[in-house]
This record gives sequence, structure tokens and C-alpha cells, in this order.
Amino acid sequence: MKILYVVSRWGEPTETFVRREVAAGLAAGQEISVLSLKKPIPVAGGPHVEHLSRWAVVVGAASFLLRHPRRASRVLRLLRGASRRNLPRHGYALALALAGHDRLSRPDWIHAHFAWLSATTAWGLSTLFGAPFGVMPHAHDIYEHELVDGLLRRKLAAASVVVVESERIRADVRTDHGRDPDVLRMGVPDDFVNAGRTHEGDGSHVVSVGALRPKKGHDVLIEAVAGIEGVHLRIVGEGDERSRLESLIGRLDVGERVTLVGHVAEDHIIAELDAADVFALASRVTAEGDRDGVPNVLIEAMARCLPVISTEVAGIPDLLLPERGSVVASNDAAALRGALIELLRNPSLRNRRAEAARAHVRDQYTVGVNWQRLEQLLEAALTS
Repeated sequence: MKILYVVSRWGEPTETFVRREVAAGLAAGQEISVLSLKKPIPVAGGPHVEHLSRWAVVVGAASFLLRHPRRASRVLRLLRGASRRNLPRHGYALALALAGHDRLSRPDWIHAHFAWLSATTAWGLSTLFGAPFGVMPHAHDIYEHELVDGLLRRKLAAASVVVVESERIRADVRTDHGRDPDVLRMGVPDDFVNAGRTHEGDGSHVVSVGALRPKKGHDVLIEAVAGIEGVHLRIVGEGDERSRLESLIGRLDVGERVTLVGHVAEDHIIAELDAADVFALASRVTAEGDRDGVPNVLIEAMARCLPVISTEVAGIPDLLLPERGSVVASNDAAALRGALIELLRNPSLRNRRAEAARAHVRDQYTVGVNWQRLEQLLEAALTS
């Protein structure tokens, strides 16, 4: 099968799940190429990646419009339902599809991660090539108020396959956007799953991984750890919230116990997970509606046999409950502090939770298993 992936930016550090899925498809013998809407970040190995500059998009779309006005008009009519705010961005995404038609060979399947602009481009290419397309919404693209409009519902209805990461997100998409998707887990490589380890240490090392953005709730986690004497926290990730978090660390006088590590390479993230006693992520819903779906780093921590704590946001409870992790209310530093104390002071509980979490990831969240499931969905859609 010849598959074209459409992504916002290939190589995005926070989207390792896309690269892992593509790698699994390549390993399974599929012919995969990638169209990156933004300039890609270089990644060693992997598929051929196509990217069009803004100038190439403008010239290519204009050329296609002059040569094939009826076909171009049919693609531009897909914009119906877009809000006035979003219309320019969706228009550019479809212009990219028009320009990309002459640069790309016809795929058998077009697959978009996120239901935002990458899905708009995929829909346009599907219309031009006559090839079916699929989309995997994640979180902000279906929850953030600014991004949700009539075009989103039409895109999801037009897609031959729609997959989401959890049953809870599935229910939200069905209720809010009128499409009942399939559930497809985001996975980690088979060799990422730790063979197991014991948690008999002093329980003083907490780690969190996530971009320094409001939806990650790092400020709540810092406040929670500040109230537990002798406990150290390392937050791995970078973002616009750094200065605010540094001010909070100073105000709480926990500079010797809380470290903002910054961005690190993937192998260093593994080292951070393996050195910790507990993983915590204080995800929240922002005022704009942005939120995590099922944070991939939770799956990674569980795969490394690390007990985890997170919040009741979106698909997180589906991943952690009933006995695979601790789930607390978001924006509640006291509740998070209590869950941390419970795990940090109880090695046997850490061992039980960590082993249950690792087994769950091994059985349902390895990328090879989920690629096979995706292949089955694509093949069924193609034959129908």
C-alpha cells in the first residue's frame, strides 16, 4: 500500500508517536512518504519528506487553478463551514493541496494526524487524487474553542477512517462532532518496554515530562512538591511558561529541589524516567479549551515500569484506571500532593502500580500491535 502521511511538522519533538507509527508501517513493508505543512525538523532515517515553501504553494496553487479551474473549484468548495477566523488558514491548507498535487505521486491512502490543518490538506488531496483519507484527532484540534467549527464536522464525516486514542475521546467526538470513531492506541516500540524493576528506594525523586505550556499544569505540580519536604522534582521540556515557572519556584523557595531541565534528546528522557521513583503530570483544561488527549509520555513512563500520577482530563483515566495509576482532579495541588505522598512513602504500592502499568502497555500500547490494527482499518476501508 502506498500511504501519504500529512502532518503539521515532521520531526516535532512532542510528536514522537507519529514517527513511531510511520516507522512501524515502514517495517511492515508499506511504502510511506510524508507531506509536512511546516518546514520539517531533520530526523535520521525514516521516510521521504516533502515540504513546499509558501512561495511554492502560492505559485503552484495559482498554476493549478489556471490549468484546472473546475477541479480547483471543487476543492475550494470544501471550505464551506469554516469560521471567518479560520478561513484563511484552511484556505492556505487547500492551496497547499492544489500545489502538492503536481509534486506528489498518487497514493492509495492519505492519512492525517490531528484534525486541524493537516486534515484539511489531506481532504483536499483526497478530492484531487480520488484516494480515500483518514484522520486521527488528538486533543486541542477537537477541543480548543477557536479551532472547532462546521468544517471540522464535515471533515470527520468525509474521512473513510477516523481513529482516536481512548474511549472517552471517542465519546466526545461522537457527541460533539457527529462521528463515531474507532479507538487506536498510541504506542511505544517493543524494546522501550522495561523488563521490570523494583521500587525499594527512599521515594524522593519525582519526574515530569512535557512542554512548558499552561495545559501541562507544571505550576500545580511545583506547588504540590513544594509541600513535601525532601522530595526533588525534575521537569523535562521547554516552552513559553519557563519564566513564569521560574518565578514560582523562587517565590516558593524550592530552587534546590525543583529543576527545569529543558529540552533533551529522546534517549535522555529514558534516562530521566529510569532514575525517578514516580512520574507525575498535572494536565488541565485551559480557558481556551486546550488539553491533553492521552499524553504519550504517560505511556512511556508506564513502559519503563514507573508508577504514574495524572489528572482526570480527556483520555487519561482510560489509560490509568482502575489500578494502573493514580488519577486526581486537575488544578488541585493538595490532591496531587496527597497522591504523591501515598506513592512515595509506600514502596510496595509503587511496585504494584508500576508492574500493572507496564503489563498494560506491553499488551495494548506497543506500536507494532497498533500498526496491525491500523492496517486492518485501512484495508477494510479500501475494499469497501
